[in-house]
Amino acid sequence: MEMRTRRTGKAGGFSLIEVLVAVFVIAIGVLGVGSAQLISIKNNQSAYYRSQANFMAMDILDRMRANPEGVQNGSYANIDTAAVNASPDLPGCAAESSGCTPAAIAAADARQWAANFSRDGNVGLLPGSSGTVVTQVVGAVTTVTVTVTWSESSWSDDPDGNGDNVDAGFAENTGRVSISARI
Repeated sequence: MEMRTRRTGKAGGFSLIEVLVAVFVIAIGVLGVGSAQLISIKNNQSAYYRSQANFMAMDILDRMRANPEGVQNGSYANIDTAAVNASPDLPGCAAESSGCTPAAIAAADARQWAANFSRDGNVGLLPGSSGTVVTQVVGAVTTVTVTVTWSESSWSDDPDGNGDNVDAGFAENTGRVSISARI
């Protein structure tokens, strides 16, 4: 009896070229996912800064709404956090039985609000931040504009604006929130 072996085809497997193509395709996919993740993180940080700035602006507006006499007598006019002596402490008059005057409350509000901003090496709630309050009185209506600015880094293909991308990298940008209200 004669044994015959029959070949059913060529032995299967992957060639090196197929493996390299598969690795290349997977690498491109991973880079795409990584890039999307990086953009998501950057946008998330920017949104966080913007929401913090909104909270900070609303904080001083709420303080002003709680002290309408201080607003009417101009105690909140032209506040600049860079020029205010920041302090989270209550004014001394808070412990007195007669209480505080609207002007003393406004001064304490400005000091407490300024303590949230960057100064003297402290980052504050936002990096490189400052705030201003400008009031405008027309008749019995006072319009208040609160502006909060901060610095944030973002990727730029052309930070110096000369049309090339040789110097691509992170550039400092200024974020800004401005809220106007009638009090």
